Amino acid sequence: MKLNLVDYFEVFPDALQEKYGSRFERGFADIDNRFREVSSGSRLLTADDVMAIFDDSLPFAQDWTMPDRQQLQERMAEGIAQLIRDLKGRRDLDLITRILERFGELSITSLVLQHAYPKTFSMCSHHIASLLYIVGHRSAGTVPRYYREYCRELETWGKHFGLNVRDTEFALWTWYRLANYGSKEAREEHRGRFQRDPWVRRRRRTRACESLTLTDKMGFARFCTDTDPTLAGIIAWREFEVRVRALYGNRGIGRKMPDLIAQLPTSQKAACGGLWEKRNSVMHNDLEISETEAGRLVRAVADFLDRHKPKGVLS
Repeated sequence: MKLNLVDYFEVFPDALQEKYGSRFERGFADIDNRFREVSSGSRLLTADDVMAIFDDSLPFAQDWTMPDRQQLQERMAEGIAQLIRDLKGRRDLDLITRILERFGELSITSLVLQHAYPKTFSMCSHHIASLLYIVGHRSAGTVPRYYREYCRELETWGKHFGLNVRDTEFALWTWYRLANYGSKEAREEHRGRFQRDPWVRRRRRTRACESLTLTDKMGFARFCTDTDPTLAGIIAWREFEVRVRALYGNRGIGRKMPDLIAQLPTSQKAACGGLWEKRNSVMHNDLEISETEAGRLVRAVADFLDRHKPKGVLS
């Protein structure tokens, strides 16, 4: 069965009920009405608007730190409200940067922008960013660039499924809950929908390739261990093979990896042979590896790479 994020968005209130004990329907209606005045430009954002996001009628205060009102008012005095009006829902990097600098943290910035402009912005979740292969801000360049990239990718998914950016994040959050909590059979069903969907597979491969140009490959492998452990393993095996062959220079060309591993120092043969043992089954027989296996493999390969930095070749 293909993935349909609209189905997950429709059961978003049920997922909220299961996690928080409330569907928060009245709270969402009230906050949407409140911020509609801000997004339309009929009035500027106030500190009360921001604090309203953390009202008990909404779930955000249970997972996000409520700002100190006095500090928030001081930050608001630096022109945040006008910057948000000027943004008009656009992903203008300069304005996003200035808003984030004044709020001082991405969590509040993303929550406010989500409520002001839900068609183009969403709160920022590490789990969802990891799921979509959005690399860390150090690789993306800056936190504002990372956040903009995150919202752009949500928009790509939203266009495919017919949802805006905020609702796409809500739908993916719901999928994540169902894929990681509940009965084993239910979790496997939801994960299977995601992993087998042709569009999702193509989109994630595209993101993976794009991300590899932005970050070091082993860093990306570590990034993938909790969302796509098999991909993390494949990246690690590739880096391991490249480094082993480099150790032998021209003598490593065209030779099988087990033969090259067999010529490594005695103290390393067993461990390196173990690293390579499962590789062919995963690469050629569609075998999946677990998050635990991927984490162990990535750490071992990273250690091997660190101990064998390119200097010369083995005799």
